[in-house]
Amino acid sequence: MFAILKKAFLAAIIVLFPHQASADFLNSYARWKGAHPLVQQGYVMGIYDRTLKVWSNEEGEKAVAVGVSKCVKDLEINSVMMSEAVDYYYKTNTSRWSEGAFYIFHDAIVRGVCLQFVNEQRSLRGLDPWVVSD
Repeated sequence: MFAILKKAFLAAIIVLFPHQASADFLNSYARWKGAHPLVQQGYVMGIYDRTLKVWSNEEGEKAVAVGVSKCVKDLEINSVMMSEAVDYYYKTNTSRWSEGAFYIFHDAIVRGVCLQFVNEQRSLRGLDPWVVSD
């Protein structure tokens, strides 16, 4: 029942505040922090869904989509955990507070939590691994 109410709430937010449905409405840490947790969770799920969409025939893009999908499934990551990872990344990387949550998601989830899974997929496709520097 809660899941249905949660989806209804998010749908209502998108209908009532359509400008917030655009990809850049959480374009800084201040805006991220000001958003309701359910909005944050819906936002990261939208980014996650976008990450799984392969727009080209490029092997690197496929590796990211498959790697992140496998990561989220194997580690049983949900929207709460994703939004907490974004929040933690913002809190521990204060120099990035001016950047949008889309970019933070990429570094916290794709090149963070899921890096091993993405690199496994890159290796299967004959691509060099991503290396993350501090």
